[in-house]
Amino acid sequence: MKGKFEDELGRKNSGTVVDAEGWLEWSEIPLNIQRVRVDATIAQANDDPALERSGRASTGLYQRPKEGAGTRVEWRCDVPEAQGEEFHEGPSLGSAVLVDPTSSWAWPWTDDPVIT
Repeated sequence: MKGKFEDELGRKNSGTVVDAEGWLEWSEIPLNIQRVRVDATIAQANDDPALERSGRASTGLYQRPKEGAGTRVEWRCDVPEAQGEEFHEGPSLGSAVLVDPTSSWAWPWTDDPVIT
C-alpha cells in the first residue's frame, strides 16, 4: 500500500480541524517519482444531513528518502471542516491522493479512520 491514514485521528481548534496523519510507503511508489504531496479529504456521514461534515487539505512535498534511510515516511496535515463546523467523535471516511507535482502521476486511496 503506497499510503495510509492512521487508524485514529485527533481533533483541534474546538473540533473544527482534524489532525490528519498517516504514512507513505516509498518502496511501493514507482522509482521515477521523487516527490509527492498528499491531498487529503475527511468526511463524516450520518442519517441526519445536518450532522454531515467534510474538509480537504494538502501537505507540503515529501522527498523520496535517501537509500538506506528506510522507506516508510510519516505525513501530516490539518484538515479544517469546510463550513467551520465541529467534526464528531467516531467513524469517518478518509480519502487521499498522492500527487507527483512534476508529472501526471496520481494514486488515490481510501481508508476508514476513527476521529477521537
